[in-house]
Amino acid sequence: NKENQTRLNRSRSRQTCLKIRVIRNRAMGYSIAYFLAWGFATIGIILKIAGLGWPTVLWYIVVITHPAQGLFTFITFIYPKVSNIRNFETGNLSWYQAFVKALCSRGNDKIKRAKTRVHLDILGACDNFG
Repeated sequence: NKENQTRLNRSRSRQTCLKIRVIRNRAMGYSIAYFLAWGFATIGIILKIAGLGWPTVLWYIVVITHPAQGLFTFITFIYPKVSNIRNFETGNLSWYQAFVKALCSRGNDKIKRAKTRVHLDILGACDNFG
């Protein structure tokens, strides 16, 4: 009985460590996305306050990365789903196929699926992959 309790505690400990790792990786991804969108602009503002001008290269980087903040956040959000689909689905899916399947999936909530009758179809891609 004590041996079973020890195994159960180890299993819980591993699950807790995995959950912490997933949360940490997700938080790191969102932090990087935030820095990519706002970090270069912050550097430019600091240079401006210091009396220096914005370097032209920095200005172009800001113009490119700031509007892409939503894209960076979306990549952080969708990457674990795509990775799980590639790792656990049969058929050796490509990144593109796994990406389309992740976009078409509605999550794991069976109750939500039962209430929702709308089928998400992006250019007919969902019919080919799931």
